[in-house]
Amino acid sequence: MYIPAVPQTPQNTAYVKKQAETFLAGTNPPDFAGDRTGVPYVGLGVDADVIQLISRIAMGLSVAVT
Repeated sequence: MYIPAVPQTPQNTAYVKKQAETFLAGTNPPDFAGDRTGVPYVGLGVDADVIQLISRIAMGLSVAVT
């Protein structure tokens, strides 16, 4: 199991931002192959799949404030 630890450094903040952009676009993350090999998978995760607040924050996704 891979459990990432991401200290909030400028480099990591930039990476998480880019990761969120590519996730929302349905493309490979910045550190994955650039040939779109993961894109055609059936059941690829989408924004609506990330429900938990902590998960959304960790992935750099928007969080609803109530």
